[in-house]
Amino acid sequence: MPKRVVVLAAAQAPALRLPGVEMTVLAPERADALPPCDVLVLLGDPAASGSHEDLLRRNLDWVRAAAGAAARRCPGCALVVAAGPVNILALAALRAAGLPRTRVLGVAGLTDSLRLAGLIAGALGVGHADVQAAVLGGCGESLVALPRLWSVGGIPAEELLSRQDLARLAAGACTTSSPEELVGAAAELTGALLGGGRRLCTCSVLLDGEYGVHGLFLAVPVVLGPAGVERIVQLNLKVEERMAMQKAAAIGRSLRADLEVAQ
Repeated sequence: MPKRVVVLAAAQAPALRLPGVEMTVLAPERADALPPCDVLVLLGDPAASGSHEDLLRRNLDWVRAAAGAAARRCPGCALVVAAGPVNILALAALRAAGLPRTRVLGVAGLTDSLRLAGLIAGALGVGHADVQAAVLGGCGESLVALPRLWSVGGIPAEELLSRQDLARLAAGACTTSSPEELVGAAAELTGALLGGGRRLCTCSVLLDGEYGVHGLFLAVPVVLGPAGVERIVQLNLKVEERMAMQKAAAIGRSLRADLEVAQ
């Protein structure tokens, strides 16, 4: 029996395609007609602009309604949140669905990693697939860059580019995600959940003491498998990296406060 994925898309976007997967695309207002599925992808409007607070007001109601529908109609599914602000909407979705934290993922971190890998590949004239460039935290000023861990074809990126160039490229990754990036990140996470194996990747998950953070979604490296998040990988961060992660958590707590007001 093929795996089933439902995409609730707030706007027209590139198709999410995975081999051997039965895909259904619905508008958010049709969440009450949600068919049974293994993964539900909540895809926001990539063209939407504004502050985190503006995006939260625009997307909160339909994300909550969709997550609630998932709890009623397919309680065994996993949720992939690809609507901004991702980290806080993932928290809202988890609360509305009542799913375990291992079954709710956000694309924050992964979209930035994919964008950054493309920038590094372009700077070096190599293929995108040669680059590994994970980031932590969230989007924009919440992004925690870890250039010491980036590599190109197995070679440390710091051997190929100056620290100034790497910092410039990391800053260039702090932009709004394109439709292709949102769909690409959602497809990567969905494929990892349905693939039958295990993948190590960066995505947004609910932290419960990991990295000294409680009750917030932040992007961290995780091991994904058919059951969802099997393990959160704790990196040994340097002092400045821990400070950047604490800043990302502080921004997350501020947005969480906005969410409490909107309850």
